[in-house]
Amino acid sequence: MTHNFTTNSEVELKWRGGEGQLAAQGTFGGGTLSINFSTDDGSTWTLLKKVEDASEPSPTLTEAGAFAFKSMRTDASSYRLQVALTGATGANITARVGDHVS
Repeated sequence: MTHNFTTNSEVELKWRGGEGQLAAQGTFGGGTLSINFSTDDGSTWTLLKKVEDASEPSPTLTEAGAFAFKSMRTDASSYRLQVALTGATGANITARVGDHVS
């Protein structure tokens, strides 16, 4: 999934879980890009956080960069990820979520 953010907004994608990566470049305009997950077809969203290793980077971006993430593996068609931009003014970000490659 590749998406261009110019305003505070979000984009959803179906996700089967596992390892992934969020990469983003551009002007953040003071905003924060994050990944949320939903197990109920997008009715409820929760920030996808890292819990294995406190030394790993936060699962949000406030400037160009990338981070890897893990989520549970599932065949449930109701599991979704959401990439959200909040708090931005004058943003122009190209963000991509894809399978994580080591």
